[in-house]
Amino acid sequence: MRKGLDYSPKLPYITGARTMVESSERLKSLRDGFAELQFGDDNGLHRLSTRAEMLIKRVFGESSGYLGAFNAISFWSGSHGAEESYERSAYEKGKDETVHLVDTMLEDLELSQSEVGTRMASDTTPELSDRVFGVHGHDDEMKVEVARVLERLGLTPVVLHEQPDKGRTIVEKFTDYSDVGFAVVLLSPDDTAYTSNASPSDARPRARQNVVFALGYFVGKLGRENVVALVRK
Repeated sequence: MRKGLDYSPKLPYITGARTMVESSERLKSLRDGFAELQFGDDNGLHRLSTRAEMLIKRVFGESSGYLGAFNAISFWSGSHGAEESYERSAYEKGKDETVHLVDTMLEDLELSQSEVGTRMASDTTPELSDRVFGVHGHDDEMKVEVARVLERLGLTPVVLHEQPDKGRTIVEKFTDYSDVGFAVVLLSPDDTAYTSNASPSDARPRARQNVVFALGYFVGKLGRENVVALVRK
């Protein structure tokens, strides 16, 4: 095998993680076939060599350096009438070089698969914006104070009731205006409630149910680390 060869594989036919896994399995089968090849099995060597060329072209492209490296491997001593021991030694050397080359292809494929996974993860990770959704109840003073604090921090507060309804439901407005990086949910004591087995005298203050709903919505959408609930007792 030639030394210092620049393979520069670009994996032109590999489009996804599943395809990479399938290609990896086929290359492993090819490697095992060469490793188990017996001296003198010319038909087996021909079948494996044909399969190797096909796989290299399909996985790494017809211009890949891997193809040239494979074709440069010899299984013969090159001397006419050489003793069997020399021919057997050359045969085993060719097998070893082929197995090592396929191992290099497998490592290359694994690294490419890792890069694809990283790229897919980064592509699906939304960029955080400086927009902060503010969910509030009936406490206007609390709403204004929080909005001013966000503005002083250089952030853009998004207050739902300040956005036009356009005939949409609350959930639809959440969806349309929730392209934010963070949410602040104001739990002010706007309602009172008591359990069904209690009396009205047992009523306690609580936040409005639409505010509680919004808290769950944004925890699910943005993650707990990107939502803060401020409680006024």
